[in-house]
Amino acid sequence: MPSKKTAAKKPATVEATLGGRILMARDARGLTVSQVSRLMGVLPKTFSNWETDSSEPRFNQLHRLAAVLHVPPMWLIGGSGDNNVIDDDEATQPIDETAGLSRKLDRLTDMHAKMATLIFETQSELRRLQNRFEDSQPRE
Repeated sequence: MPSKKTAAKKPATVEATLGGRILMARDARGLTVSQVSRLMGVLPKTFSNWETDSSEPRFNQLHRLAAVLHVPPMWLIGGSGDNNVIDDDEATQPIDETAGLSRKLDRLTDMHAKMATLIFETQSELRRLQNRFEDSQPRE
């Protein structure tokens, strides 16, 4: 059983930094680093760096992170205000919108890769046919 000194010190230390608040909110939601990083569209290492205060998310990422973690942005940013969970509808609206855009972007990226392959194959076939045609022409 932890001593009173350790037990009292840990929450104050964790909540004292942006990374500590991110960690606390993620734990409260029962999410893993991998889950949150996927929802945020960042690498797990990047998200871990935020939690350990090795780096900080950009301002727009902070607001999205607050929505993902269902906490008020002001509490996440500065520890001020109410740290209660915010309404699920309010929190998930930006996530739903960005999730749809992420899916579209994934589809576009896939189509772009397929299109690049098709263009390369077509160019190669055209060069082959041009070379064959040139080789079949009588030389003067």
